[in-house]
Amino acid sequence: MIIARKFRLISSLIFGCFIVSSAFAESGRSDYDLDDDGLIEINDLADLDEIRNKLTGTSLYGENTGCPATDGCHGFELTTNLDFDTNTDGVMDENDDYWNDGAGWNPIGTGYSEYSAMLNGNGFEIRNLYINRSKSNYVGLFSAISGSSANITNIKLTGSLMSITGSSYVGSLVGEAGSSAIISHSSSTGAVSGSNYVGGLVGRLSSSSSLTHSFATGTVVGIKNYVGGLVGSIISSSSIKQSFASGAVDGYSYIGGIAGSSSSSSTIDNCLSMAIMTGTSYTGGLIGYANSVVLNNTYSSGEVVGSYKVGGLLGYSTNSSTNNSYWAIDSSNQDISGESNIDTNYVGATFTQLRCPTSADNTSCLEGSALFSTWDESIWDFGDNTQPPGLIIDGEIYRDSDADGILDRDDAFPNNKAAALDSDLDGHPNEWMRYCDADCIAESGLTLDQFPTLAAAWQDDDLDGYTDSWNESCDQNCQDDSGLTLDVYPFDTDNDGISDFEDNDDGNDGEIDADADSEVTN
Repeated sequence: MIIARKFRLISSLIFGCFIVSSAFAESGRSDYDLDDDGLIEINDLADLDEIRNKLTGTSLYGENTGCPATDGCHGFELTTNLDFDTNTDGVMDENDDYWNDGAGWNPIGTGYSEYSAMLNGNGFEIRNLYINRSKSNYVGLFSAISGSSANITNIKLTGSLMSITGSSYVGSLVGEAGSSAIISHSSSTGAVSGSNYVGGLVGRLSSSSSLTHSFATGTVVGIKNYVGGLVGSIISSSSIKQSFASGAVDGYSYIGGIAGSSSSSSTIDNCLSMAIMTGTSYTGGLIGYANSVVLNNTYSSGEVVGSYKVGGLLGYSTNSSTNNSYWAIDSSNQDISGESNIDTNYVGATFTQLRCPTSADNTSCLEGSALFSTWDESIWDFGDNTQPPGLIIDGEIYRDSDADGILDRDDAFPNNKAAALDSDLDGHPNEWMRYCDADCIAESGLTLDQFPTLAAAWQDDDLDGYTDSWNESCDQNCQDDSGLTLDVYPFDTDNDGISDFEDNDDGNDGEIDADADSEVTN
């Protein structure tokens, strides 16, 4: 009987990405726990939605057939990828289930009725989660989770249509995790926005809760306070370990890459922020405001912008202990950091110096200080002397070698911070990074792609819509398929046969031009 159950579960895992049997996705199943692990199988979005009706995880659709006879079931597990773009048309709208008149997904639980069971994602993805509830608090896949039995693990939130909007206590995965709740091995790549307590993964982590082996890479925006790339705020003896944030974080006050604020005996160990930070006050690369916090083996590399209490690693710190932690003074544009202390190896260095070590406990790359002292090389990968330390999570290395806020794995130009996106992979970027000014562009050695989705060509100096030349790899079939036309007059915007450098009517509209490339100016 047990072997048969396990075969049925394995079959659903193998084929679940493609076909989900309706027998698994409804009430009245003959067995809700095929592998006898105490976790009820979640096979589609309808099952996921039904979780809200039993927040303790003991049944689904009011039934628990097949759960262990002694202890029963204590949570749920995914058996397949789930996609909120239910009609797979690449648009989130009224044609998708769970659109809810534009409000999107209704978070599971509430701020006062929290989820208190396990959810094991088994490494599957939940794609294109969409929530648009700007007046609601406690917003995320889950509103709130609470208690030592609350354990969310192995969940991946992703998808190009993913977007989470709420008011306060907003995170892609959880609005607030409290009372010893556990989140681990989970991630989010989508945009999150709100007002207060806004985080890329969790809005607030409180009351001895923990977050480990997790990350967020999307843009996080909070119009007010407590905004973090990973967590909006961490308080009351909670902890974050072996986790990171990248992307961009914008807010007003208490703004940080790992957390906007951290206080009350919380701990942060082996964490990394590569995010670009923009705030007004209490803004730091890793933490905006730290009070009575212990930090060990951390660093940040992204730009930090603010006007009051701003620091490379910590915007402001008091009564805290920060050890073997670093920030890049040049890429962050910050020479100082709250309560920095050379005696505890909490110092700033240039990004080049931070990339120099190829192992822990380096004493040669930064005069007068040890770099990455006591750092565990089973947690950090030091690469070569052109790479900063990369954080290892579940066997994968995550790093940002050019400090542009984009992971190397997602960056078409991982050693050039001027650009990151090259859709047609022709070596010419789609666009410049938002902070890349004229000097940055000139120093990059890159040229913008005027046809960013077409690998056939990139150059159109006169911006007339005709390509100046074909890419070397583009043969006749490639040229014909591109829909582009070669420019007969490559420096002639109006294609009248007169070069822009000589033409005093570039627009060919009968009006004398007053621009830099015309012979006649007014």
